[in-house]
Amino acid sequence: MTSYKKTESVDLSPEAIRTRLTAFMNEHGRSAAEVARSIGKSGSVLSQWLQDKYTGDNDAVAALIDSYLTAEYARILKPENDFPFVMIPPAEDYFNAANIAHSERAINVVIAHSGRGKTWAGRNYAKLNPGVVFFESRVDEKPQSFFSRLCQQFKLPSDGTPPKLEDLLIDTLHGTGRLLIIDEAEQLNGQCLERVRRLWDMTGIGVLLAGMPRLFENMKGRRRESQEQIYSRVLGAFELPEARVEDFAAILAAVKPEYEEFADEFHQGAGGSLRSFSNIYRIARTIAYKNDTELSRGIIRKAKSSIIL
Repeated sequence: MTSYKKTESVDLSPEAIRTRLTAFMNEHGRSAAEVARSIGKSGSVLSQWLQDKYTGDNDAVAALIDSYLTAEYARILKPENDFPFVMIPPAEDYFNAANIAHSERAINVVIAHSGRGKTWAGRNYAKLNPGVVFFESRVDEKPQSFFSRLCQQFKLPSDGTPPKLEDLLIDTLHGTGRLLIIDEAEQLNGQCLERVRRLWDMTGIGVLLAGMPRLFENMKGRRRESQEQIYSRVLGAFELPEARVEDFAAILAAVKPEYEEFADEFHQGAGGSLRSFSNIYRIARTIAYKNDTELSRGIIRKAKSSIIL
């Protein structure tokens, strides 16, 4: 793989940068249109520049491309910042809730405060279990967008009225025993929650609703009877715990065994939040990469000081 760092002695002439850009595009499958959008120029300008036919400021375009290449190579070559999946207690509780909903074809609810890893666990459960569909709700989801996007998840036609799309989903899912995981389910309004209940009633699939604590309040409704149909059908409710120091240690050891010793340092900054832990780790790894050094407590402390918790 071609590497490129600004600390190296680099020829910054337009001719040399053309050569590097062409090599980068070929190696990483980038189109001229993608590069042009990234540097804020039209496709025709970049095309002319690459052919040495551009009549404008060639040095200015070269400078933009040099900056683009520097950023792209830094992003591509830096170490992976995403954590591998590790079955720590919050994930185990999530998997138990999903397994029960799936095997019993029931409705289960997972409740967790922000940052406790419910989305991380849900995506990995779906990845490890063929036939499970992981659906992420949007803010103030309404029936039209809910059914249209849900049909897309199941690779079904997504045009039509909510009743038409609902019937299509019922016909497709009836008797399949599949599991539908709805993440950020607190975003669903009362109408959507009732449609989820009917979908479950009519198909016999399992449903896992995962969300913030207000999900339960939404399911109860302002008046308990308004959402009693779905609330009364919930088999179990599972609240995910905060991650412990030993959970951080298990994740870090899966990344690199010698990182396990930093678990307490990360936990002091992130508390029990896996999201804050991930954010601190990403900043620390980037700092270490930029400075061509290994992760250390000093770097972690520097990363902690810049994070928004």
